Amino acid sequence: MSLKRITGLCFIVILMLLFSLVSIAAPLLPATATEPVAIFDLLAALVGSERAAQWLSMIGLVCYLLTHASALLPEKWITKLPRWVLRFIEYLAGNYKGAKNETNRTNHNAL
Repeated sequence: MSLKRITGLCFIVILMLLFSLVSIAAPLLPATATEPVAIFDLLAALVGSERAAQWLSMIGLVCYLLTHASALLPEKWITKLPRWVLRFIEYLAGNYKGAKNETNRTNHNAL
């Protein structure tokens, strides 16, 4: 047997053991219901209840402005931006997966 084949078989055996341990341990764990936390409640816990509304409105305003600014940025400015900055801006603007502001931009389509 080759080394690659032995390594692959060992990996499969380890995965099978891990799966069996998880499937055995899952019924033993107590079932606890966790409720989702609203973003306002999370911000209220972090910055206080009075400032949470201000923070939430600022986050919404930034996302709204990025949505419109990403459609109006010239192509040569976009090519100068690092890829991670462009992805972050596009994500905050709501332009991820299939949603785009313009379809004729090559940089936006490459994301």
